Amino acid sequence: QLKQSTLHAVRNQCINGLWGHEPSMPGGISPGYGGMNQISLPMTISLVLARDAGVSDPGLDKAIDKYAKFARYYVDKGSLPYGDHPPWLTTHDDNGKSSCAAVLFDILGDREATSFNSRLGTAAYDEREQGHCGNFWNMLWALPGVSRGGPLATGAYLKEQSWYYDLARNWKGGFICQRIEAEQDDGSYDEWDMTGAYALSFGLGQKSLRILGKNSSPAPALDAEAVAKIIHSGRDRFPDNENNGYGKRKDEELIEDLKSESPIVRRRSAEAIGKRGGNFAPKLLEILAGVDRHARYGATEALGRLGKDAAAAHSNLRALLKDPDPWLQSLAADALTRLGDKESVGEIIAMSLRPTPADPRRMHQRAASHALFSPYPGESEPVSLLSESLDGVDREQLHLVMKSFLENDDSVVRGSLIPALDVLDDRNLGPLLPSLVKAIEKPAPTNEMWSEDIRLAGLDILSRRHILEGMALCVSSIEWRWEINVEQRMEYLLRYGQNAKEVLPAIRKLVHDIDQKGDSADLGGERKFLSKAIARIEASSKKPTLIPLQDFITRAKGQ
Repeated sequence: QLKQSTLHAVRNQCINGLWGHEPSMPGGISPGYGGMNQISLPMTISLVLARDAGVSDPGLDKAIDKYAKFARYYVDKGSLPYGDHPPWLTTHDDNGKSSCAAVLFDILGDREATSFNSRLGTAAYDEREQGHCGNFWNMLWALPGVSRGGPLATGAYLKEQSWYYDLARNWKGGFICQRIEAEQDDGSYDEWDMTGAYALSFGLGQKSLRILGKNSSPAPALDAEAVAKIIHSGRDRFPDNENNGYGKRKDEELIEDLKSESPIVRRRSAEAIGKRGGNFAPKLLEILAGVDRHARYGATEALGRLGKDAAAAHSNLRALLKDPDPWLQSLAADALTRLGDKESVGEIIAMSLRPTPADPRRMHQRAASHALFSPYPGESEPVSLLSESLDGVDREQLHLVMKSFLENDDSVVRGSLIPALDVLDDRNLGPLLPSLVKAIEKPAPTNEMWSEDIRLAGLDILSRRHILEGMALCVSSIEWRWEINVEQRMEYLLRYGQNAKEVLPAIRKLVHDIDQKGDSADLGGERKFLSKAIARIEASSKKPTLIPLQDFITRAKGQ
């Protein structure tokens, strides 16, 4: 039974190593809005424990290794985010994921990753009252993760947080799950019971379970000096009547904290320096010229937030685009974007196209895509360097980088191109169409919650130009998963008029499939859009001239 359930989990792992709300689709893509680290961390822990218990299978080893490599990417960059997203830098522990990662890497024997995540968990003592859908997971994994730093770290953490454990106890001797108004307005987590989670934490001293440190941790126990630094990392998260907070720290304190091992402290210090402004640039450039990796990260972020006060730093930041460290490349691209350095566009493009052995998933293209074309979804800054105009950009370079972004596994990297695609004339659009068609045919395997953006944008482009292949793609790109936009696809299909009768059998098959699934599939709205499209296509009097994709590309070359 253990082997059966373990291998079932292995089979349902997504292509990027995560698990999501539902089993993965064919091809390893997660239904809905993508994989979740909150699920994937304990899932991988269970796989490791199953392997240690005797379950043996090559697929099991591969699944563990795939997620471990995914999660390890975030070491020194930030907390594990919701899913396959940029590092989380708002808090040290995003609802317990850093602490849970410390447990995972501990039982995997990864010293560096264990220590990093345990330090983040320890610094999160003032952040445990929050969490997506409530802070249950924050409290469940807190002490098991913190304990990987040793007894001094655990004691210092509890000194800061013991009040919470005391106040969470109810009159029956159990522990309640704290309601967080902003996150739990539907009441769905009101009845959760924390007693088991707290009992698990209080059993740490027995070390009777692997997740409670039964075997010795690969990470060294932190000494008093290291613990003091970590506790300092958690200070001033919430200013008290403006008596504390990063904005009240002295210049030299902010500079020193740019060197912190905590990415969150580096980010907060950089933001405070940017708000304060002034003559920080000389000192930051001095740090940048040094060899301390964390300090260079912090100085790069701070320079990006200094605005006009960092005018002398542009050439130094451009040089970082060639640094062998992909994360430093990413931070430099972001900094140059914040400084509005349009002269760096060519070098950012070159950076994003350069093979990077240390970054096989091409994660540095995330930073490059936002630097060049559009900010991360839901954000308005920094303003991308090419957001207003593509003028002056070498067209061959532009085509190469856009093709590369369309082939990136990340749907946000692909979707960043939408504003640029919308303003390209047919001559410059033509070379990109084969890559765009591929991006429509198969959704991006990571960051799935935004995978529809580039697909719909591509269908819009094809249908406005009456490109023949667009008709079939409007139908074949429909998969029954969360947030597939059937209505928009049918609107694009209607642009083909009577020509769209060619794909009516395929649409009718989709309607039949919905009927076979029954009401439980909750696809009534999609059935309505499909049925309405069938009627409108049959009644259409328009018949625009269609052009095959390859003919369009050939014609565009001659313009």
